[in-house]
Amino acid sequence: MKNLKMMIALVCFALPAATFGQATVSCDGCTHELSVYYGSGGFIAEADMDELGDDGMVVWVATCGSVTVDGELKPDNGKVAVLLSDDNGLACHNDDIDENQFQLGPVMDNGWFWVTDTMSSAVGSLVAQDVLENDGMIEPVSAGSGVDMMEGRGAYYLKETETGRVGILPTILPMPDMEPEEVNTCSFHDRGAGASPRYTREMANCMLGDGGSTLRVQGPTDIFTGVRAKIAAKGRVTRPAENGGTVDVKVDLWGNGSGHFTTDATSGDPRLGHATIPLAVTALTAAVGSGGPGSANEIDGSDATDDAGMTFAVADNVGTLTITSHASWCDPNAKPPVSHTATVTFVASLDEAGRGQVTPSLRTVPTSGTAAAARQSIMVTCPRPPSAHQGQELVPENPFPVN
Repeated sequence: MKNLKMMIALVCFALPAATFGQATVSCDGCTHELSVYYGSGGFIAEADMDELGDDGMVVWVATCGSVTVDGELKPDNGKVAVLLSDDNGLACHNDDIDENQFQLGPVMDNGWFWVTDTMSSAVGSLVAQDVLENDGMIEPVSAGSGVDMMEGRGAYYLKETETGRVGILPTILPMPDMEPEEVNTCSFHDRGAGASPRYTREMANCMLGDGGSTLRVQGPTDIFTGVRAKIAAKGRVTRPAENGGTVDVKVDLWGNGSGHFTTDATSGDPRLGHATIPLAVTALTAAVGSGGPGSANEIDGSDATDDAGMTFAVADNVGTLTITSHASWCDPNAKPPVSHTATVTFVASLDEAGRGQVTPSLRTVPTSGTAAAARQSIMVTCPRPPSAHQGQELVPENPFPVN
């Protein structure tokens, strides 16, 4: 107890004023309580200086039975501490512990207190008032007549009858983090064929997104499934091996799946960016090399620049990159062989009207002087050269003749 008493020497507090005939008094500035206010002891707490300011005072209200006293504490180095003793009138000897209450605040959650009984002392944490009604409150298992159990506020005061030793047992237990409640992202409702309008916005019990969008880049149609595979950023597409062959890549702009809907359900389609319809773009461009649109290597179909054997056309907000063979980029028969990988960068741009076509409004970032909603690059690589040697058949056509 010597160290605790040394801490109390830092304290400066106003003389309490007594109020009789009241069981409890509200305290507007109080944020925490002693879970057990009984006997003598003390507390120490860190003041919440963000709430107090430099000249603020920590207030306290103590109710012991039918007597209530209150006062103020001036923080010293950001802390407040008080002895609860018979000398200063703050010890409480009312055996109905649940009627006793010591409130103070504003203070931080790391404060603590102690209670001194005849044979020993017990220590507990200050309890934040906003958790005193938590659903997670538990009732300790009774130990029978060997331990007296007296309910406080957020804790029980335990006293072993044979030895007189005491302890403070919290009844507010820590709870594990709850799984976040699943919330649907805002999208659309399909009212079925024949309904007018067929598609309507989902505007209730759903979560709006962050205004993000993404380019969907799809490779050539698979000859077996008939489906185009999505190409990730920096993904690869191989040029056709023979002259006259083509490979095409489809590009369009979509929401990033975080939740949005069209602003005007009557003139717009609520499926915009969700199911089958890409977002409307102001511009959709493709360029060869690391430079963005506007540089000398934009794929524009003119003879003035090297389009690397590719053309790019946009129809109904979908861009189509058509890739052909090109001897200047890929020629396995040259001496030495020519093999260059072309980096193609797609950029979707939006004006103010385009950004506002969905809610929330789409984000854009400056890219080469234009407002870009999204960009993505792919790699166009050369086909593998044919094998230099055909090899030799190791197994004869009929290794086990019957004649």
